[in-house]
Amino acid sequence: MRQHGEEASKALLRERIRRYNEAVGTPNSDTRGYHETVTLYYVWAAARYLERTAPKPLHDLVNGFVAGRLGSKAGIFEFWSRERLFSTAARHDFLAPDLAPLSADLLHSAARLTGAGRSRSVARPDQSGRTSS
Repeated sequence: MRQHGEEASKALLRERIRRYNEAVGTPNSDTRGYHETVTLYYVWAAARYLERTAPKPLHDLVNGFVAGRLGSKAGIFEFWSRERLFSTAARHDFLAPDLAPLSADLLHSAARLTGAGRSRSVARPDQSGRTSS
């Protein structure tokens, strides 16, 4: 995201997720594959996280993001109901949240609520400095 910016990252992820799904035999359909609302939420949440985080090695950034409430799998449900998020419309086009508006203030308050001691390590650098999960 820091390399391409938020808007370019959206376009890159949209294309690459669809292409990856096709390469591994996952159809991009009404029920499987690429999901526009989910993708754009995580781009938004990651961009807000990076805005308030000092430059660090990639594995530290990834671990910090996914350890936070909004970077976790459950974070998206602070904004969208399951019914709206899992709709065909939300899969094909971005649908605005129905529970709470996307707010950087909420992101920052959520980060404070997670506590510094709570973390789960996900990405680890190998000897070359690349990350793996």
